Amino acid sequence: MEQPISDLAADDAPTQLWVSIAFLIGGTANIVTGIYARSFNMAARIAFVLNGIFTYGLTYFTTPTQTTSSEEHRLFAVSAFAISAIWPILATRFDRRYSILIRPPGTIAATVVLLLMTTGLLFVWINDDAQGIGLYQRIVGISQGLWPLIVVWWSYFHEQRLTEDVLGGEPRISQSTKDNYVS
Repeated sequence: MEQPISDLAADDAPTQLWVSIAFLIGGTANIVTGIYARSFNMAARIAFVLNGIFTYGLTYFTTPTQTTSSEEHRLFAVSAFAISAIWPILATRFDRRYSILIRPPGTIAATVVLLLMTTGLLFVWINDDAQGIGLYQRIVGISQGLWPLIVVWWSYFHEQRLTEDVLGGEPRISQSTKDNYVS
């Protein structure tokens, strides 16, 4: 857990193939999310496609050895982590028909948490004496990967519930968004 994930995909690492496959699966998942997560604003969907491309880039531009890095790899890796931290704010919807996770309270909170985690990772990453960078990188990476999954599932079930309410004759949204000052 001490080694950064990129070292496990280095040209001289015995795990290069498996870690590279995991990167490609993650990059593809980001692109698929960008295409099909229609609850998200278009800006967030573009961010997911870009994240997938960045992930492909860091996979293609591997680190030469487990103890060195390349500028290309570093650029793609930092870009992937950064865009994974800001996508929630780009997904913001203001309409109450959307899940709370993609309305301002949810997207602001998620962006703040992901940005703090990612900024912490970048500070650890540039510190030569850093301990546990591999573990911290995995925690940030897993958090950045799970949050979109949680938001997509939550949004899906939220939209299903709205559909059932409307089909069942209970216009929950129109009543909850109604201006209370109008009689």
